[in-house]
Amino acid sequence: MTATYDYSFQLEPPPLPEDKRHALVDDLYKQGFVEEGTGRFDLAAAYFDEIHKRQPNNPYVLLDLARVYFHLFEIERAKSVLQEATQRAGRDADFWYQIALAYQEAHLDAEAERCFLLARTHGAGNIALSAALIAYYESRGKLKQAKAALERVERKGVSNGMITGLKGIVLLRFGNRPAAIEALKACLTELPERNLYQVNARYALARALAENGQEAASLEYLREAKARQEVRPEVQRHLQINQAVMKFRAEARTAIEATDIRADWRAEHGTDKRPLVFLLGYPRSGTTLLEQVVESHSSIRSFEETDAFIQASHKLFGRPLVAEEKPWDVINKANSATLDRARDWYFEYLKRLGAPSEPSTMLIDKNPGLTGHAHIISRLFPEAKFLVMLRDPRDICLSAYQTQVVITPFSVNWLHWPNTVKHCVHILEHWVALRDRLPNPYLEVRYEDLITDLPQTGRRVMEFLGLEWEPQQEDFAQHARSKQVYSPTLYEVRQGLTQQARGKWRRFGLDYIAGEPGLTSLLERYGYEIDHKKTGEAAAISETTDTNAKSSVKFEESSSSITTS
Repeated sequence: MTATYDYSFQLEPPPLPEDKRHALVDDLYKQGFVEEGTGRFDLAAAYFDEIHKRQPNNPYVLLDLARVYFHLFEIERAKSVLQEATQRAGRDADFWYQIALAYQEAHLDAEAERCFLLARTHGAGNIALSAALIAYYESRGKLKQAKAALERVERKGVSNGMITGLKGIVLLRFGNRPAAIEALKACLTELPERNLYQVNARYALARALAENGQEAASLEYLREAKARQEVRPEVQRHLQINQAVMKFRAEARTAIEATDIRADWRAEHGTDKRPLVFLLGYPRSGTTLLEQVVESHSSIRSFEETDAFIQASHKLFGRPLVAEEKPWDVINKANSATLDRARDWYFEYLKRLGAPSEPSTMLIDKNPGLTGHAHIISRLFPEAKFLVMLRDPRDICLSAYQTQVVITPFSVNWLHWPNTVKHCVHILEHWVALRDRLPNPYLEVRYEDLITDLPQTGRRVMEFLGLEWEPQQEDFAQHARSKQVYSPTLYEVRQGLTQQARGKWRRFGLDYIAGEPGLTSLLERYGYEIDHKKTGEAAAISETTDTNAKSSVKFEESSSSITTS
């Protein structure tokens, strides 16, 4: 690794397997999608590239190629492919929409917005394309643009259930909860029963009802949304993968607890000292809040939940991790050259995502999904620091359960309440068991301390990182509004500090303890008060009836409205 960390690695798709070289195009497509779905993006690129060679006039394969190139961090190559796609799009509104989705997935927001607008323009009268633009603006925190796009549709006098639902979501973002609830309920009756947006609308309605103090009704809509997702075919497959991962993680923990590996791992690493920090913690524990606080510092560059570490670790394992593998056995067989190569790829990926070459800039990899892989991170980067966000596990579980689920082997645990609690406890217990066995310096930061006394807690964090606290860090919300945040907590973090989410678990009457005694030990370990009356089966929740539920539907900015970029 050089002093300036200047790499020039390039992907060359592997050759197709012999038995696939003369396969039909339909079979190549199927295999490409299979490889993409299992994370073998280099093989997926090989299949889609072969299709492109055979069908050079097929513009849709360009979208598939671009998508896997983005996953492989071949950013410039992916952009080039999409540029070729735009030259072929003409006035095909659906194709412009597909290009926009590719850009959106890659977080290239200016290009995505331009293509969404072109899709709407060329698809004049296509209300679904107008809805896609509104949803895009809302997801990026651009409420003024979302409102304008919504009003444009309404002026034309056309609407459908999806537009009504989006109107409810935008109203909620502007703080008009009664009108939002009214619109979202109307959306459910206007949409066909089997329409996919029925799930989105129920999640949004659950959020609106929870904010309005109607916790019992909120839980009912949450359960309905999740029940509609449980029937998807990938759910059982993801549950099986997750069970295997939890088993292998426990085996690795047992192996690490049996030996002292800290000195050996550090000795293997060599001389690279680039300041690197992994920001971990179970999702919804406040990692986005802490990320914005630390990244407000002038000498820190943060990266938000990228696949950089996962893709770099693929270089080490030779292929993506699947249920049949024991990753701990594989990583311990790796030689130092292979370890170095995986580290090099990791920094190369961050560079492609915008990491400065100057070694003085501290890099923060914020990814709570990696907390269960802390031992693998440590094996590759024993010198890296760990910032670990803590929060009352009961608030974490509730917040995770309330989050709209895009089904993955991780988030599939949030479809059922008992699984949510079990998985959260599993990850946190894994961290507690390893934290003093790994060579990495670590600092645990309590969410409750951060929102109660930001300056004092922030200074403690910066001292751990070896940097001085800077005045602008106290105004982290301004920093969050000046950049694009992709976390589901985008709107919350732009508001600044709030006490509203603290202890909210008490209001919902969910059972946290039954079948999961490990939660009690976590509460005791971290000093959270155990209220057995509230932690077990809580008393019935009385719903709040809002006398203004029939108020007129207006976009009124309340004191809790969001400042948008």
